[in-house]
Amino acid sequence: MKNKLFLLVGIGVACVLLSYMLVFVVRFDQVAVRASFGSADDSSVIKEAGFKFRLPWPFQQIYHYSTRTQLVETASNQILTEDGSSIIIRTYLAWRIEDPLKFYKTLREESAATEKLTSLLGSLSSQIGTVKFTDLVNTDPSKVKLAQVEKDLLDRLVADLAKLDYGITAEHAGIRRIVLPQAVTGKVFERMKSDRENRAASVRTRGTAQASAIVSDARSIRKSILSFANKHAEEIKTRGLTQAAEEYKVFAADEQFAIYLRQMEALEKILKINTTFVIDANKVDEYSPFRLLVNEPGASAKPPLRP
Repeated sequence: MKNKLFLLVGIGVACVLLSYMLVFVVRFDQVAVRASFGSADDSSVIKEAGFKFRLPWPFQQIYHYSTRTQLVETASNQILTEDGSSIIIRTYLAWRIEDPLKFYKTLREESAATEKLTSLLGSLSSQIGTVKFTDLVNTDPSKVKLAQVEKDLLDRLVADLAKLDYGITAEHAGIRRIVLPQAVTGKVFERMKSDRENRAASVRTRGTAQASAIVSDARSIRKSILSFANKHAEEIKTRGLTQAAEEYKVFAADEQFAIYLRQMEALEKILKINTTFVIDANKVDEYSPFRLLVNEPGASAKPPLRP
């Protein structure tokens, strides 16, 4: 019984070892190169995921490569910008294996690709020193040229990788971090503060000039309006005096009739809205407009005798 059990275990272990030697797995996010005696061609590239067969080593060897975008970063490097500012930058590169066969023939291992790309990225990062510090960091967003700097870096990487022909494509490159050395941080902050103060002073000066111009224009407009209003008032006053003189000549011929008309105008204004007056007709003053309620036009203007 024990011999049979050992036999079954041995057969199981042998099957596992045999399957390990003859079968390999390609994940959905991988591509494999099945090299025979260290050489490979287009038929050696396997892109479909699943279980695949192979010959045991040393006849065939399998290399798995990720199809995902990978990232490499450089160490922090201190460089001088065009305007003499010292900065510490850290760059990155997003890359992907585009041609697995070329990658196998040139680099073979992804660790070798990481080393090569890190070195290449570090050498190109020093060219960022050809721009000014204000192009990288600025309080005015319109003056920041960081996007253009990263585009130039990516273009140089693409051109170099095309020459090296590693089967790698660069998808994106950029600056991950910008740090000022401690020795120059205070000077940079002082310069930024001074620049802000100068800009604030310039804005205040323009504001004061604009305020003075607005006050001057307002005073000029006020003077013109008052001059026009006074002139118009004098014209109205003159027309009123002229009209009054003409009316005086007309009413001078019959003063009682003129008084009667004025009384009618007064009554019209007083009684314009629904109004009720209760008065004693015998006590109406001789010169009151309410005398109209007692005497008819042409009647004696003297008030009646009181009892």
